[in-house]
Amino acid sequence: MLTKDERRELRTAFWGNLAKRMDETSSASGRKVNWLNYPTGIRGLFVRMEFDEAGVRFCIDMQQRDLGVRELLYEQFEEFKKMLETSLVDEVIWKKEHILADSKFVSSRIYTERSELKFINKDDWPEAWDFLQSQLIGFDEFWDTSRDVFIGLLK
Repeated sequence: MLTKDERRELRTAFWGNLAKRMDETSSASGRKVNWLNYPTGIRGLFVRMEFDEAGVRFCIDMQQRDLGVRELLYEQFEEFKKMLETSLVDEVIWKKEHILADSKFVSSRIYTERSELKFINKDDWPEAWDFLQSQLIGFDEFWDTSRDVFIGLLK
């Protein structure tokens, strides 16, 4: 069992290494991007990465409190389903209703995961970095070509 400080050190090491790897990567549009806090340009639409004992996940979370707006975004992603799934490569899981682990707030989530990888096992880290890096790059390519449609949808 890890102490709180040991877990924090591991998280810092893992995410810091991913950030360094991604710093060397340009976005599809050529702009500099904070990859670990990916800017979607849409309030309540988040790109999240998680790595724990349940596995590593790349997530697109729609957290608009307005149910109509959240459903509209989710439906728009469904319209682009084939393109998104091609960009993310791994099997994409679609959840129209998802409750975040740290709240009772209902959101929508689209995600890919590798449940065989475990955060506690440092031998899994290189594969987790590769997975997250490929998902980020794939999503960025998707978002570069489709972002304007999503933003226009909410105007």
